[in-house]
Parts: sequence; structure tokens; C-alpha cells
Amino acid sequence: MQGARHLRASALTVVALLGIASLAGCWMPPVSSARFFLNTPLVPIGGATGNVRVEYMIDARGRSGYFELNGLSPYNGYSVMMDGVDGVVCATLATDASGHTAENHPVLSSACDPRSHRLSIVDQDGVEVFEMPPPSDPDYVSVEVAPLSSFGPGVATMQTTWNHGVHAVSLELNGVDPDSYDVLVNGAMQGSIDVTNGHGALVESPPAFDPSTAVVQIQRDGVDYYAGGAHASIEGIDWCARGSVEQPFDAVTGGLGWAALMTRTSCSRRLEILIEDVPMGDYEVVVGDVYEGVITVGQDEFGATVGSVIFTSGESTGMPLDFDPIGQPIEIEQDGVVYFSIDAFSPN
Repeated sequence: MQGARHLRASALTVVALLGIASLAGCWMPPVSSARFFLNTPLVPIGGATGNVRVEYMIDARGRSGYFELNGLSPYNGYSVMMDGVDGVVCATLATDASGHTAENHPVLSSACDPRSHRLSIVDQDGVEVFEMPPPSDPDYVSVEVAPLSSFGPGVATMQTTWNHGVHAVSLELNGVDPDSYDVLVNGAMQGSIDVTNGHGALVESPPAFDPSTAVVQIQRDGVDYYAGGAHASIEGIDWCARGSVEQPFDAVTGGLGWAALMTRTSCSRRLEILIEDVPMGDYEVVVGDVYEGVITVGQDEFGATVGSVIFTSGESTGMPLDFDPIGQPIEIEQDGVVYFSIDAFSPN
């Protein structure tokens, strides 16, 4: 198994990762997809010792967080929480004999998105020991790229960065007609973008407005060509394509089995596992070598044996879907005997 991998941040690293369109006056290929990157140490609470660093990379292709703990209590359990000790558990971590761990965890829903929630580390006694610093912290680095709605040719993006205490907003146009475009923020004139050779940008550092609440319009001759805000609407976090997919199990000892995953536009998900024609009783559901629940098989009115279990996220029914089944092995077993298996859940 590979160890945890993560992204080391610097101004150049962030540019390379996100394809930022300007660096030292040189144009680079534009980024038209929504994405967010964060790299920061956490701040100790109440005299906690050691250090913690978190990194996030969230876009349509992948959504993951990296957590590195050093010098904390050895052989101890910690939780990555959003919105305090009574909030949402987004990951569980365990230190080794030296108080160290480094782990990647998927970001499964908007409830674990650090852009809109307060992140902290909570120890096994339920005490917060580290928390996210403010973006103005000198070691904090973040980049958020938000494509604007387009009513004309080309691409417009709003990019918000915090880089070691420096705050900047860049409005960029790429692949558009040459001209001068007016930039309005919350209805007030903010500046202009002169486009030559298909691209141009307006950069403010620090910005004269709050990008988190700003409504931006980019106009040509008084007509809106692009509009939107700084929040990157990321597929898989802010919105999802609705659909349902399923994959059959390999039946090791006979019977039939399926695993089906349904996704809603709100990004809530439902994983249903169904097995048939096996002896009645309780069967363990193991996903990625981790026990996740039980299927109870009984007899229906026709004498057939059948059982199912439902895991959900964003719903009040079923068991919590607090794991990502995609790409994971799934096994249904009883008393150590595997009845059904999927080597890697990758439904079509």
C-alpha cells in the first residue's frame, strides 16, 4: 500500500497545480474548471503541543484532504471535525509511537468542505486541540478558481488567493474578442480589462471589496458578457449529476447479489446492497477491509431468501454513508466465510 501523498505549497506550486493565468507577467493556459486548494498549519488550542498541517485539493476530478500530525500524544485517536465537537466528523486519525501520522481522506460532501465550515482537530476525550487559522496567517496558502457565467464567447474566471498573508483577486478573460471590458462589483464600477490577443486580466491586491459576498459583472458596451461570484461551484461538492449505477457481486458460494449507487443533484448519495438465495441469518458488509454494517437475510412470502442494507448521505434513512465505495473492494461474509465479493466497486 502506498503511503499518504500530499501537495507541498508555494506560490509556484499553486500556479502549477491550478494553471493560474499570470505569473511575473507571463500568460499561462487558463483554468476553466472550478477548483480549490488549501495548505496551512493549524493553530494549537489551550496549550496543545505538537503541530498539524492540512492540505486540500478539491475539483471535479478529485476531492481529498491530507492531514499530517507531528509530536502529538502517541497511540492516540483524533478526529477531523467541522463546526466544533458537536459537528461533523470528516476523518479519524491515529498517531504512532512518536505521535505522528500522515493520512489522505476523501471529501465526501459539502459538510466536510473547509471553505464553508470551521475545521478543528479533536482528541479522543472530545477536546479541541487545533483549529484553522485565519487566511491572513503568514503560513496560510489558498487558491479558489470560480468560472463566471458566460453570455459571450470565451471564458471568464474569478480567482481568489491568500498567499502568506497577501490577499488578491484576479478577474481573467481568455478566448474573448479584443476590446475594453468594464468590471462592476456589487453594481459599482471597479475597473476595466483590456483584452489583446484574446486575453486580459484585472488584479487587485488587496481587493477593495469582500470577494466572498461580491457579485461581479463584466460588461462590454453596457451589456453583461460574464457574471458571478468567488465561490467555486465544484461538481461532487456543490452539485452533482443525477444518476444510478449498479454492479453485480461475484457469488463465491452461490446466490445473487448487487450493489447499486444513486446520486442526487444535491450530491446526497444512496448505496444499496442486495443479496438473494443464501441461508437466512446476518451477513457482515466489509468495504475496503472495514466493517460497515449488517445485512439480515429472511424469507419472503414466496419462500425465497433475500436481504438488503441501505447507506445514505444527506438523508435521515438508512445507515450513514460516511465512506466512499468507489474503487473499494466490497465483501459480504458470515463467520469468516465470504459469500459475495467485488474486487473494486466501479459500476458503469
